[in-house]
Amino acid sequence: MQQINAINAPMDIATRLLQWKDFPPEKWAKMTIRYLPKVAYLFLTLFLAYQLAQLTWVVLTIEDPNISEPLVKLPSISTSSSTQTQNTVDMDQIIERHLFGITTEEFEASIQGRLSTTTESFLDVPDTSLSLQLKGVAADPLDSKRGAAIIANGSGDEKTYTIMDAIEAGDGAQLHSIYSDRIILNRSGRLESLRLPKQDLQSTVSVSQRLETSTPIQQSSQMVLTENTTRFREVVRVAPHIEQSQMVGFRVTPGSEQAQFDALGLQSGDVITEINGTAMTDPARGLQVFESLGQSTQSSVTIIRNGRSEILTIDTSQLSQLP
Repeated sequence: MQQINAINAPMDIATRLLQWKDFPPEKWAKMTIRYLPKVAYLFLTLFLAYQLAQLTWVVLTIEDPNISEPLVKLPSISTSSSTQTQNTVDMDQIIERHLFGITTEEFEASIQGRLSTTTESFLDVPDTSLSLQLKGVAADPLDSKRGAAIIANGSGDEKTYTIMDAIEAGDGAQLHSIYSDRIILNRSGRLESLRLPKQDLQSTVSVSQRLETSTPIQQSSQMVLTENTTRFREVVRVAPHIEQSQMVGFRVTPGSEQAQFDALGLQSGDVITEINGTAMTDPARGLQVFESLGQSTQSSVTIIRNGRSEILTIDTSQLSQLP
């Protein structure tokens, strides 16, 4: 039966072809209208699929100059009939990519690099000709637009300033930025620098000797306080300590007099959070209170040392007794 069907199949095709040949034009027109849209739709679908595949391939193979290189480049594999080499990965290159973050030391080094770069940009700023003296600064190592500065005018009057404050007797100058060793003033659109001078103890004492006092005892006390203030600035260096974008106190380090710094009971890296009950969370107010340490004989300070809070009593009167 299957063999008969196989033999009849070519005959059926031939018969159908003969029938199509005898079709009148009207029937051909009907068949064209019936089947031509389907055939055209099929060819159009195949054509669009082909074009989409070509476009996808072009997009995937195009080289974008803005795309950076892969984080890690694997070495190429080389084969030889005589020798067989073992593939190795460049570990130094992986380390340089910091795939797993950076250490605290590396972070501090990067911060110092950023700070030095920022400071270098102000090295060519000329010194100001204004009759001003920079007495102290509280500089944020990460942001020169934060902090405070103590500036004395030509009459010797001291005042604490923050960013954008107008300087008294400063010819309209404003405090532009604050660094650890200087400040930048904006004087009518021109930048000028005011540096921290080296403290001259003898000149400070001679000024206090000229102050008018009612009794010799008061004059002697004023000399000691002024001398302590000047010596304290030489002994202790301060910088705001920031945690989670909030100032928590002042980090202290020894100045030019390491022995006097140790005599105060302080250690390098201590963070002073309170002075006589006043929290050191505001740079301007904190710097004023910090300056008062040198203007009194004893002060109670709260510090953070090695992660623990401690209370110290600082006796600044001993500074005048040390060599």
